[in-house]
Amino acid sequence: MNDLNALVGKIVLTTTHIEFIISKIVYQLHLDDEPYGFLAESNTTTKLTKLISKISSKHLRDDEFIKKLERFKYIVSHRNNLVHAILMKGQDQFLSYNYREDKQNKTKQKKIKLELGEYTIDDVVNIQNELHELNIIIVNELHELLEGTNARIQQAKVNMFKEENVIRYKKP
Repeated sequence: MNDLNALVGKIVLTTTHIEFIISKIVYQLHLDDEPYGFLAESNTTTKLTKLISKISSKHLRDDEFIKKLERFKYIVSHRNNLVHAILMKGQDQFLSYNYREDKQNKTKQKKIKLELGEYTIDDVVNIQNELHELNIIIVNELHELLEGTNARIQQAKVNMFKEENVIRYKKP
């Protein structure tokens, strides 16, 4: 169980580091006025969904970065299953018990559902390895962005200006 605890701890730390780097990227892209605004919001899945939507706008579209964010969002779902679960050691695997509110419930009474999962130690190692690789990729993305930020932002502003002028000054 100690191996699992150490791995879950590494997963949490790596995820937080990736969120920190993404927060810097978001600030550099002028998608937030605060350098750590992205990091400050607590629901990672929701904030990644919002960020992907913003970046998908026609002036900032970056399909490769969106793919990286989607991958991170997928890995975060596994992180959440591990971090928010009651973990019990089985014979060859760890059983996870997650209690969640049933969002499909239409009654006023709160309904809780139990989701069971199984993870082997190799599954958890794979999650950590994927996060580690993604961490390196996103750090590189920040460096590339910092080198090319001014050019990308200037081009986006030119594109917006052209579009606004075409719309404003259309001949009747």
